[in-house]
Amino acid sequence: TEECFYIKDRGSLYKLNPVDILYVEADEKYCTISTRQRKYTINMRLKEMYDRLSPTAFVQTHRSFLVRKDNIEKINPSDQVVIVAGKEIPIGKSYKDELFGKLNRL
Repeated sequence: TEECFYIKDRGSLYKLNPVDILYVEADEKYCTISTRQRKYTINMRLKEMYDRLSPTAFVQTHRSFLVRKDNIEKINPSDQVVIVAGKEIPIGKSYKDELFGKLNRL
């Protein structure tokens, strides 16, 4: 099981279970972690965030996005997007092989 961690957002510490993460979006040196309940913005680069999360549970789909594999609802290769909680997240050319390699496909 993945270990919970605490993140600081606007002066408060919040307990976050990695299972609750839908996706993480990077904006330069900040990451926005999206869950079904809310979004948290933290001062951390995407690479550092990826290193702290389970590599078997998360996949990088784009230079600005990490996605929890369990939450991918649909992949549309022709439009180069994955759908997570109704949001379209881009698939970068250099991340496509890693994404498809990590999926359990029939």
